[in-house]
Amino acid sequence: MWNRPLEWEGPQTRRTLISFLQGVFESSGEIVEEEMRVDITQQPHFARTVFSYLKEVGAYPEWISQDPPRIAVSVEKAAAIPLFNPRKRSDAYKRLMHLRRTEGWAWPRRVQARNA
Repeated sequence: MWNRPLEWEGPQTRRTLISFLQGVFESSGEIVEEEMRVDITQQPHFARTVFSYLKEVGAYPEWISQDPPRIAVSVEKAAAIPLFNPRKRSDAYKRLMHLRRTEGWAWPRRVQARNA
């Protein structure tokens, strides 16, 4: 099936990368509250691409595991970018909102304005 990295045609804007990453995180993101991070597990060829896109948008990703490929991003970065789509208001997005209230960390003004 797919055994090579994902390749884009045309320019990659920050907004395009974030939209793509939101799709990835909405479908396979897992919030690990004890560690205050969001993890995703992907196929090896796809994980490298996702990791590089996360670096490009300033998410500071970390490899948790190589087999299977598991990538982590802090909940603060996941919320600030945002990696879960605020318009969709998924359960994961709502959990991040709850963590924001209970942990007391501030979201960027643009996210606060959308949620007002």
